[in-house]
Parts: sequence; structure tokens; C-alpha cells
Amino acid sequence: MQRSELALQLKPLIEAKAKEKQKESGGAVIRKSGEPPIRTDKELAKIAGVSHDTISKVEKIKESASPELLAAARAGEVSIAAAADLARLPFKEQRGLVYKSNWQ
Repeated sequence: MQRSELALQLKPLIEAKAKEKQKESGGAVIRKSGEPPIRTDKELAKIAGVSHDTISKVEKIKESASPELLAAARAGEVSIAAAADLARLPFKEQRGLVYKSNWQ
């Protein structure tokens, strides 16, 4: 989780780089040079050494998880996949599940 969080701090830089490349190609998805477009999620995943799906889940956790669930995910007490699913619930339900499970 920590590597993904660190990589996500670079997201604005990667997005700016992708926009610049798109501008250079006149907005085309596939550039004339044959280079593939820059996919922010894949670039961040490469930096963190995880899948692009993991980057997406960690981003969802950081945006929607209660502080208790976020701490449990950071500590490895709950998997990233489970934390991403739980982060969809209201904070009150997330907290209840964390305390019931003794993740804290």
C-alpha cells in the first residue's frame, strides 16, 4: 500500500506529461511516432511495482476510506481489495467493521 501511495503523489506530474504528449500529437491517441499513449494508471503502477488495478484501488481507499480503515489497510491488517470494497460503505459502517474485526 505504501509504494502505491508514494506513486500516487506523482500523479499530477504523470498527468501533465501525458497531456503534453497528447498536445504534441495534435490530440491523437496514437502518435505518428508509433509511441503508445501515456496511461497515467499504468505509469504509476510501473513506478510502484504493482498492477494498475491496485493503483486504482489504493486511490479509492485514500479518497473514501475512514481513517480506521485506511490505517488497517496501511498496516496490512486488511487486503487492498477488501479495503477498496469496504471504502464504498458509509464511514459509520466502515468503522463498525474495523472495530468488530479488531484490526485496530
